[in-house]
Amino acid sequence: MKTRSSLLVFPLVLFLGSSISLLVGEGIRTWNDIYGRSFEAEIISTTPGVVRLKNQEGKEIDFQTTHLQASDQGIVRAWEQAKVNASKPSEFVTEFEKDLVIRENEKVKSYEPTDLAQIKYFAFYMSASWCPPCKKFTPKLVDFYNRLKPDHPEFELIFVSSDSNEDSMEAYMKSYKMPWPSFEFDKHKDLVRSFGGGIPCLVVTDANGKKLFDSYTKDKKYIGPSTVMREIETLLKN
Repeated sequence: MKTRSSLLVFPLVLFLGSSISLLVGEGIRTWNDIYGRSFEAEIISTTPGVVRLKNQEGKEIDFQTTHLQASDQGIVRAWEQAKVNASKPSEFVTEFEKDLVIRENEKVKSYEPTDLAQIKYFAFYMSASWCPPCKKFTPKLVDFYNRLKPDHPEFELIFVSSDSNEDSMEAYMKSYKMPWPSFEFDKHKDLVRSFGGGIPCLVVTDANGKKLFDSYTKDKKYIGPSTVMREIETLLKN
């Protein structure tokens, strides 16, 4: 049963034990109210003036924030701010999020994703329709993406075209049924740099644009995008 703390007198015994035990899960901490009572719980959600807490046994209670000690009220505010910050994309992502296109059937149209703030890892695919090794590799990457993406919403791949004109880029996207978004033609080519200049190349970064690995070693030896695909799978398993 969930009891509103607006009545002030609620079964706090749901949360109290003979002694405060050790924390047993991420997010669980010791809270203190203005009446000198302590209990262990984690934040589930907040609404104006109310924080919902869940104890180690899974019991939930709505607690008025003003009934917590000032330091704990600060914890609630920090948690709320962290939630707000988590819903915003990084500065790296804001550089390109408005300049994406995507293939839908036989058209290439503007793409305005709503969940880029949730992406932890990006793979940037540098490729071109005039490049025979690229055309050989692209179908493998399409299969890889279609298999991996549904189970890993924290991952996204973005096409960076090396074609000489927009028509060639779009024809390439359509012909190979690329399921991922792309930078608009000739935009952000220098945003992500690889250790080498050849294609096809996959460059993997975190959400802030920090490069994790790509199709080259640091001494500019080409190891190819297939190696990077395997590294991506390993990364997403961790």
